[in-house]
Amino acid sequence: MDDSNLCLDTDVIIFFLKGREPTATLVEKVVRSYSCHVASVTAYELLFGVARANQEIGEHALLGMMKVLHLI
Repeated sequence: MDDSNLCLDTDVIIFFLKGREPTATLVEKVVRSYSCHVASVTAYELLFGVARANQEIGEHALLGMMKVLHLI
C-alpha cells in the first residue's frame, strides 16, 4: 500500500457504485491500494442524491471505508 492519500469526488463515487466502466474497476483498485477520503460536501451530495432517489446503492459501505474530510 502506498502512503498516498486520494480525495474522491461525487461523480467518481457514483460511477463506481453504479458499475460504470472503466471508472468502477479503477475506483475498486484505488480504494484497495490507497488511503481514500471524501470531502463532507461529497458525502452530503451522495447521501442526499441516494435518499432523493429512494434507492440504496452501497453508499454507506463505501463511505464507511473512507475518512470524511470536514471543511472549516
